[in-house]
Amino acid sequence: MASIGVIITLVIAVIILLIVMIVFMVLYANNEKKLKSCQVDLSNTPTSEQINKYQTDITDAKDKIVKCTNDLTSCNDNLATTKGKYDQCDKDLTSCNNNLTSTKEKYDQCNNDLTSYKENLPPNYPKKIGCYGAETDFCICNSDGTTPAGCPSCVPYNLYGNGGNFSKSLENASGHKYMALARTSAGDQDDGYMFAFDEIKDGSQFSKDGGCGVICANDAEHTCGCSDNACPASQPNKRSWMVYQVKE
Repeated sequence: MASIGVIITLVIAVIILLIVMIVFMVLYANNEKKLKSCQVDLSNTPTSEQINKYQTDITDAKDKIVKCTNDLTSCNDNLATTKGKYDQCDKDLTSCNNNLTSTKEKYDQCNNDLTSYKENLPPNYPKKIGCYGAETDFCICNSDGTTPAGCPSCVPYNLYGNGGNFSKSLENASGHKYMALARTSAGDQDDGYMFAFDEIKDGSQFSKDGGCGVICANDAEHTCGCSDNACPASQPNKRSWMVYQVKE
């Protein structure tokens, strides 16, 4: 009986030993896995040079972020300034357009007023008609009071003096349509001849003999024709009549 008990004890001891061995093997296997994992992690650990490079890259990245932030701030400031300038420019443009519209309206009004003024402007009298070579070109009644051929009507024969004085001739022509001037001299004297009448004979032509270029005595802007010695030798009648229309 004692031997059976020893055997049982030995069997139990062997079983316990097997259990212990199994547990040890399981623990060893787990530790082996952990060791390999640690070795893998250890192989991925950066070196000091890599760590320094990482730190340098991080510093550079921080500097870039700061610079980018500053640039963004400056850009926002410039954008605000540009927006302000744009708004001012837009206001100026609106004002300019308004002024342009107002100026255009004033110009159109002024142009309309000028057109109206020109339309209502009386004729520019006295108006130079031309140079005639003989008094027979004018519708002045014959000595017997009859109307010359080629004239629808006539005025009585009336030869005025002072034909070299433009203003006096205008006074003498009052009430008539035309006046004809023939100045006697080219000096300071205003003597000469003058007719006032209302019609020019049909078929009358301008004189080509010259002589109408003698300046009036009191008016350098007008010529008063010529008479006698004031006429050029080319004028056979010794009379060149400068005719002006003095009213419509």
